[in-house]
Amino acid sequence: MRTIQHTVARTNFGESRAPISKLAVWAGVLLACTASHAADVSFRNAFQAATTQDVMVISVAEGDTLIIEAGTYYTEGRPLLVSASRAKVTGEVRIGFYAPDVAPPTKPGVGATGPGGARGADHNCSRSGCPGQLGQIGLPGAVGETGKSASFMVLTVSAMDIDGRLTLVAAGQVGGQAQKGGKGGTGGAGGNGARRSCGGLAGLDTRAGPGNGGDAGLGGPGGLGGPGGPGGGGGVITFSSKLKPLVDTNKLVMDLQPAAGGKGGLPGDPGDGAGGGGMGGGNSCGGGGRSGNSSGGGAGGTTGPVGAPGTPGKSRAMD
Repeated sequence: MRTIQHTVARTNFGESRAPISKLAVWAGVLLACTASHAADVSFRNAFQAATTQDVMVISVAEGDTLIIEAGTYYTEGRPLLVSASRAKVTGEVRIGFYAPDVAPPTKPGVGATGPGGARGADHNCSRSGCPGQLGQIGLPGAVGETGKSASFMVLTVSAMDIDGRLTLVAAGQVGGQAQKGGKGGTGGAGGNGARRSCGGLAGLDTRAGPGNGGDAGLGGPGGLGGPGGPGGGGGVITFSSKLKPLVDTNKLVMDLQPAAGGKGGLPGDPGDGAGGGGMGGGNSCGGGGRSGNSSGGGAGGTTGPVGAPGTPGKSRAMD
């Protein structure tokens, strides 16, 4: 782990001056050195420099003041250690682990397509073709990815002046969006109707009209989108007990709310319709039947449910 170093320019005291008393010289050097050892250190700059570390460490020399500028800062899940004897907050500041709009990638692909409907039997429904069966519902999409867990944050500061508010956020990463639901199955085609019969075979009256084609079955409904991924686990925030009065006055806020669950998967596409059965043909005894009706697509699926939230964060004061 590497500590962020801040180099502060110091004043040189080598100028030629008119003779003055030794006491005055020593007093001037003491005051100048005391002033030269006090510097303001930018939290924003230090935070940016620390993003190259696995554990982000911001350590300010004794006597210097850490200036925490207004803005939002996220460690992208890395631990954060802040150490300073004095700090000053200027404006509204939020420091957390993950931005709430940055989630794991959406679950790729789609759920499996539903089974297709069976084709209707030929001329087996009072000489007409039997209707095709409905397509089956598409399969649900897979669950989204779980958000990453937050780590820990330690604020070791002896004194802090807050002009605004400092909020420390313990939430983990929001869950990932789930997979899209599967497409509905294709509807079954209608069966073909029987041909007209003139009858008279072997002296029997077997006259019969033509059968109609069977109607096709509708396409199946789209599948349910998958459930969103659970939010990541909350982290632990530790702060100096000397900062408790700021917590009591709501100047220093511990946001321990859990990360939100991921979005539900998109609804599956409706299944395709099919063609109607062919009509029974005519002959010298009369015309044929009618063709079966083609079917339309099924209904669309439903968006999946939102994922479960992550676990809440924790905070504690240290001596």
